[in-house]
Amino acid sequence: MKKPKTIRSTALGLSALALLITVLVGVSEVASQSGTAPRLASAPRVVVLYTIHRGSPDTAVGTFHKLVTLRDGEGFTPAGGFGTFVFLNHPARPSDQLIEIRIPVTDAALARQGTLGNTAAVYGLGTTDVKEKPASTVATITKPGGVADPTPSYSELYSFIESQRLIAADAPAERFEQVESIPDSIPYGELQTHLVVPVASAAVQAARAGKEARQ
Repeated sequence: MKKPKTIRSTALGLSALALLITVLVGVSEVASQSGTAPRLASAPRVVVLYTIHRGSPDTAVGTFHKLVTLRDGEGFTPAGGFGTFVFLNHPARPSDQLIEIRIPVTDAALARQGTLGNTAAVYGLGTTDVKEKPASTVATITKPGGVADPTPSYSELYSFIESQRLIAADAPAERFEQVESIPDSIPYGELQTHLVVPVASAAVQAARAGKEARQ
């Protein structure tokens, strides 16, 4: 049987994107395929260069490489060898999927925040900017290479979150190690990825929502 390709040569934060310090919990069918189980992890603060992609994960790989070209052409300094796809909506059609594609960069990039509109168009990109993401706690699981539909992995991950008496605190994401080394046209299903969902306790999330409402 042909061995599926992975983003790194042998095995894939989202053990990031060793970005993540893992606590193994439980055993499952997906875990046996990938060698991991759902777990909690710490994601550090990061500054990212990002763009918004409209379309399926398959086509998002090409957009990621355009963002890499912009990063290098505009002199941004990379701060890691991985990329993150954040799924902003849940459309009926893959062509309507909105994906925020992120690349870690150094803090110096914050000086360019809010200035990349016209520059992004030159590189064939839409909404593109720089922002800071604070440290967070995430729940994560590995989607094995050769699995085109991540739904079973996400189902297991959300069940794990519920079992820990936590709730999702932000949109789900997938992290890819060494994504810059893969071809633009590689099928999404060939890739091994780390599924990540930021989490918080219900009380903490309610307090945050109340603070935002008062501001």
